[in-house]
Amino acid sequence: MDRRPAHGAGGPQGARHRQWPRRALLPEAGLDAITAQWFEDVRAAPPGPKREIEDWGALFTAVGPDPQGTRSFLLDLPAPLSGPALDHVVAEISRRRGMFGQALSAEDIAVPDRLLDPDDPAGLRHRPDVFLLMARTVHPGRKDRPMPTC
Repeated sequence: MDRRPAHGAGGPQGARHRQWPRRALLPEAGLDAITAQWFEDVRAAPPGPKREIEDWGALFTAVGPDPQGTRSFLLDLPAPLSGPALDHVVAEISRRRGMFGQALSAEDIAVPDRLLDPDDPAGLRHRPDVFLLMARTVHPGRKDRPMPTC
């Protein structure tokens, strides 16, 4: 039997990029809240949506693969960031700003705009306190399938 791997990953698991000032909660807490709402809207979009608790083992079992446990991976890059790690943080904030810009007030959108401005001294590329802390959890599964014939 061919044991083919299958993988599932949980919903929105926000990365952390820096300690945000209390009054500038938008980039972390605000974008996380908007991301969570976006996932809820996507899940509710198909006709006849049904709210379910994400139980990856049960979901895998329902479609065939046997759950193979859970694996979590932690990426902890301390400040100050540079090179590809800093590029990743800038790209992620930019992506989320683009995705959710319509849902933000002018005051809220000014925060990521300033952080993304390469000429602003308070921008991400000039800050010594930017870090990256991210966790990913993977739920692998395997399904016995006959080997394809040639």
